[in-house]
Amino acid sequence: MSDRILLIDSDIFVLLSAAALLDPLIACLGFERSSVRRLAALPHQLQRGRSFQRYDQSIRDEVLMNCNEIPAIEDRPVSSEHWEALIAVDQIDEGEALLFAKLAE
Repeated sequence: MSDRILLIDSDIFVLLSAAALLDPLIACLGFERSSVRRLAALPHQLQRGRSFQRYDQSIRDEVLMNCNEIPAIEDRPVSSEHWEALIAVDQIDEGEALLFAKLAE
């Protein structure tokens, strides 16, 4: 099994799920669903967050179904150097900082 993982930001995860393009994109990039990770906060954001309330409930339900099938990123970056540098930038939120720091590893 490859140690490569595909990290997907919440906004893109929602758009791809809503357009039924999540699985085709995963395959196109040469990954299996088992190698994909999403941000842990996404299910909560879909249910309670204001930014995703603009989507119809049926779309949020589809995204939630995909969330249940694709694991969240569980571990923090090994090196705190990248994390600390990224989290200090005002325009980068915690989820994006996590994705960038994991990518840098």
